[in-house]
Amino acid sequence: MFKFTELSELDLELAEKWISLAKVLEINVVTPFEIVTKNTSFAYAVLIKDFAASDIGKGCLFRAYKKEDYDKSEKLSDVATENGYMLVNVAECGVETFNLTTAREAWLESCCYVGDSANKPNWYTGKYCR
Repeated sequence: MFKFTELSELDLELAEKWISLAKVLEINVVTPFEIVTKNTSFAYAVLIKDFAASDIGKGCLFRAYKKEDYDKSEKLSDVATENGYMLVNVAECGVETFNLTTAREAWLESCCYVGDSANKPNWYTGKYCR
C-alpha cells in the first residue's frame, strides 16, 4: 500500500542507487528527505540538491511507485511544488533499469543546475533546462 509518510522498499532501492552514483556524478544527495506541513510529514526517497525544474527551484525530489499506485502520487507532487521542489516519480521498471546513463541523461540533464556555478558537474550541459 502506498503511503505519503513512509518510504517503500522500492524507494529505498532507488535511494541506494542514487547514493552509489553521487560521487561519480559530482552531486549532493540527501536521503531520506521530508517536507513537514502543519498536519503531515511527507516522505521522499531522495533529494538531489542543486538540480531543479527551473533556475528558481530548491532541488529535485524522487519517489518510486508501483504501477497501481501512480494515481496516488499527486499529493506528494503538490506538496513538493508548493515548497519549491520538483518531484520525479520513478516507475518500478525505472528503478530496475536505473544506472549512470539514465541518472544523468534521463533525469539530471532534463533539470536546471541551480547551485553554485563553481560546483557544477563537468558533464552537465544544461541542454534540456527549461
